[in-house]
Amino acid sequence: YLGWQDDDAAAVLEAGRINLRDSPGYAYNPTDFFRDNALRTYATVDPASLRDNRMGSVMLRAQHLLPRGSLAVVFSPELDDSPSDSSFSLDLGSTNARDRGQLSWGHRLSEKVNAELLLYKEAGSSVRFGASFSALVSDAVVVYAEGTHSSEPDLLSRALMLPAPSQSGNRLNAGLSYTTTTRLSLTAEYQYNGFALDRAGWETLQVAGPDAQGAYYSQALALQDNAGQQTIFLHAVQRDLAIKNLDLTALLKLNRTDNSRMFWLDLRYRLQKFDISLRVQRNVGNEGSEFGIVPISTSAGAVVTAYF
Repeated sequence: YLGWQDDDAAAVLEAGRINLRDSPGYAYNPTDFFRDNALRTYATVDPASLRDNRMGSVMLRAQHLLPRGSLAVVFSPELDDSPSDSSFSLDLGSTNARDRGQLSWGHRLSEKVNAELLLYKEAGSSVRFGASFSALVSDAVVVYAEGTHSSEPDLLSRALMLPAPSQSGNRLNAGLSYTTTTRLSLTAEYQYNGFALDRAGWETLQVAGPDAQGAYYSQALALQDNAGQQTIFLHAVQRDLAIKNLDLTALLKLNRTDNSRMFWLDLRYRLQKFDISLRVQRNVGNEGSEFGIVPISTSAGAVVTAYF
């Protein structure tokens, strides 16, 4: 990784593997165009942790800071077209399998409102348009929304590698976060994926059998896209629960298309060089649904993380 900036830090150039994240949403990020195939491991289901610890894409990024915002352009070249699961592989075939570019303009509309417009293009597809905003309603409440419009094959066709024409569609996410004086943070999101299966499409997928179902949900996971057309996400974090450095995190993801749901609970104690975490996950749904297809319905475990 190489970086340069001028004396006023108004112009910035970067080259290397960069984890680019353009999105105000917590769990679903339509304007995060570089999320596809960027995850090598799934050590947690917490979307914020997955986003922070994924692979970056090799790219060249130029950014110019404006009085009330910024203008940035990104080019990520094709370096390899074969993904690798070798332990020490750079796996450029996952993150740099085609030429990609993005132009983004961020603007601070006021002291409490920020907005961003994006144009994204990859080889073999049309331009995708994105927009997002976030607003500080009060000292305790933040609202945000983001959306994209694109023309691409639907998720099922991509999963089953079926020849299918591109279709126009939208992805949307709208949410609200509330933080109390006791350091309890609550977040609720409504998520819409116009390229995922609706109820009728999901019922057709059940007839196709477990192989097609597994391919569909695996593709959604790899692309970090929602498998259901409509999803509700709830997230809660209590910092310093009862004692200092003890945090409790809970999340619920409800697929409104197939009515399956996933609940996850994490109790974490933070030390200077270690984190000790106790986790419980519960998957509920009919056979063939997003969370009903998971082989293990209930799991619990402990994780120790060392920092060095």
